[in-house]
Amino acid sequence: MEDEVTLYNQTKERKYLYQLNQSFSISCMKNSLVLMLLKYSKVERIYEMIQDEIMDNLLPIKPNRKFSRKRKFMSKFPVSKKDSL
Repeated sequence: MEDEVTLYNQTKERKYLYQLNQSFSISCMKNSLVLMLLKYSKVERIYEMIQDEIMDNLLPIKPNRKFSRKRKFMSKFPVSKKDSL
């Protein structure tokens, strides 16, 4: 899959480099795994469908897009430290 992404980045003049959408690819594999296990004869076809879906959902790598996270304040009495009845 990584090889296909590098080929995708090299084929045309693009504004940004692209990378795999990891959360989407994991969810796609998770949903298709059951199909792969149930239908033994169509494993290759299902694998190709997964590859096509993942390659259709690539994400651009945009420079200077690092933002610091805002930290939430801790509550005065944490849930784990509360008295029980």
